[in-house]
Amino acid sequence: MNSNLRLKVAMAVRVRDFLRANPFGYDPADQVAARFVEKVGRAQELLTQENQGDEAARKSVRHRRGLRQQMTRLPLRHVLKIAKSVSAVHPDVASGRRRPGLYKNEEAFQAGVRAIVQEAQANRELFLQHGLSEESLVELDELLKTYEASISETNAGRRAHTGARAELRAVSRELMRMLQQLDGIVLYRYRDKPSLVGAWDSARNIAWPEAAAEGAQPAA
Repeated sequence: MNSNLRLKVAMAVRVRDFLRANPFGYDPADQVAARFVEKVGRAQELLTQENQGDEAARKSVRHRRGLRQQMTRLPLRHVLKIAKSVSAVHPDVASGRRRPGLYKNEEAFQAGVRAIVQEAQANRELFLQHGLSEESLVELDELLKTYEASISETNAGRRAHTGARAELRAVSRELMRMLQQLDGIVLYRYRDKPSLVGAWDSARNIAWPEAAAEGAQPAA
């Protein structure tokens, strides 16, 4: 989450609360306030969508790490050791196989596991003769399908996160534009009420982080 966007939305929420507590009392200005309130609601929805997409992606990544460990710890280790035994007697079978957990990316890991399973299935009798448990192949196949589905979940979460952020940026720009309009209305409407003007200034203040303060531009 972009911290500047979050700060802008937090400020917009304070402004919304000010507008609700202090209606202008004449229709054109109140319509502007109503549109601002509506856009604040949309910004909050987008924040939630972005957070949910990010958390879904993180959760599926954690799940996938567990699946990889589950595969490599027992069933894959079993099949690879049987493959090594087979290749000692039949060098043309299961030669050059290595632990897919050593591969750096997910595509290579999936391809490695899939190739090992397919090779064991293609030479099933040989592998069985050397002590293969057929249950290990079933387990690997099921875990691999779950692993692949988890990648789809990660991609969906990232799409939701990215899409929500893109729209949130657009909504945030519109809120900042409307804030200038509202500032002009508030300053004139409450020109004789310094306490309300002070509350307005407080509501629309953005407390930029110190590291970003020099390059950040205030909302107004």
